[in-house]
Amino acid sequence: MTAAPINTNPSSRALTAPALEALANYAGCRNATIHSKGAKTDTLINGHFTLKREFDGILVHACNMEEQKDALVSSQQHAGLTFGVLIEGKITFGFNGEFDTIEATNGAQGWATNLTQNAAWQRKLTSKQQVIKLVVSVPPQWIKQHLWQNPAPAFLNRFINTHLARTHWLASGSLVRHAKAVMSSHSNSPSQALHFHANVLAFIAQALDDIEASGERIFNLHNPNRTSRSLSNQAIKVQQHLEHCINELQPGAHIQLEDISHALGMSVSKLQRLSKAHFGCTIAEYIRIRRLEKARHEIQHNNLSIGEAAFLAGYNHRSNFSKAFKQYFNLCPGDIAPQ
Repeated sequence: MTAAPINTNPSSRALTAPALEALANYAGCRNATIHSKGAKTDTLINGHFTLKREFDGILVHACNMEEQKDALVSSQQHAGLTFGVLIEGKITFGFNGEFDTIEATNGAQGWATNLTQNAAWQRKLTSKQQVIKLVVSVPPQWIKQHLWQNPAPAFLNRFINTHLARTHWLASGSLVRHAKAVMSSHSNSPSQALHFHANVLAFIAQALDDIEASGERIFNLHNPNRTSRSLSNQAIKVQQHLEHCINELQPGAHIQLEDISHALGMSVSKLQRLSKAHFGCTIAEYIRIRRLEKARHEIQHNNLSIGEAAFLAGYNHRSNFSKAFKQYFNLCPGDIAPQ
């Protein structure tokens, strides 16, 4: 069973439980089941929905839909790496009975998950919830062919080698643009199919750039000794506020801890405890590391000078910036500057 890619003016489509189960089976999921109150003929989602198998086993799922009823979708998901962006709405999903909730209230959200083996996957549908999202999944053989051929950052290697690894971040404008390019593409001819595939690859590449820019410290890696493997709602709000502050911060300026705690409505001590519990560092360390990571990105990709990068990261002296950069990345800024 196939579905045409979403375009700018698609026809509406109502999907019942049997139709969703058939789509899940088409996607390669095993034992797909849907639990909801009411008849199986009741509409569960209504809107525009795409599920397309791409080259090299890549699976593309895009939707602009309204969830009509509360329901739980369950299946066995194959090993692989998944990238997603939520442009509007809220989604709740998880593995082996543990759930993450992602909301696009304060902007589009990107996320990534990795499975090194099959796992039980669940997705909760919520009545009257509007959702616009794109999800792209790549199989293990694609990862080996495209991501293991060239040296990758240590945290990315750790992510793609960790079962049930997951992370989410405030999506960049570029990621949203690439997602919309995929969602507005057609593949009705050979040339259109190639353009569609190019847009999908551009989305994956930008998701990897977003993950690298987001930094290793906010990864939520699976740890069997922890009872919770996801950020709490409070931690998500703190992370989103910090990322907003960092993005809006002028070069050379600094963020005051008291201003952050006041904006979030919590005490400084509670804020610090939450940061250490979820991010493994203090608020000041989180901000310092994220600014270093952004400076690294600008040096590598936008040819920013080391002096300008130091100012961007909040350092008045290039030598102090280079020392901090070396301590965190184990290399000098000049080592990554384009030649």
